[in-house]
Amino acid sequence: MDVVPTGPLENWTAPPFEPRVEDGWLYERGPGDMKAGLAANLFAFDATTAAGFSPAAPIHLQSVVEEESTGNGALSALLRGYTGDAVLIPEPVENALVRTNVGEISGGD
Repeated sequence: MDVVPTGPLENWTAPPFEPRVEDGWLYERGPGDMKAGLAANLFAFDATTAAGFSPAAPIHLQSVVEEESTGNGALSALLRGYTGDAVLIPEPVENALVRTNVGEISGGD
């Protein structure tokens, strides 16, 4: 899953991959970006079906492998034929719902 590299470990006040709870908040490198978002999408789907709703089209849960360095995981899913009419991206952006987002297309020389 998506996790930005830690950089130099000496710059951290605690080990980045050892979870800890402080004042009711979970701290560790990765839970919010993107593990929590993936779990939120899965739980939202479960809650929707538990409420008796059924999707009008297939739902695919896809995590973007290598999101931080081009999104090759999303490209791979697309090349395998997975498409959709809409997308829900649970990216943690300033604790707000964002209706649109920019993408990245990296070109050659």
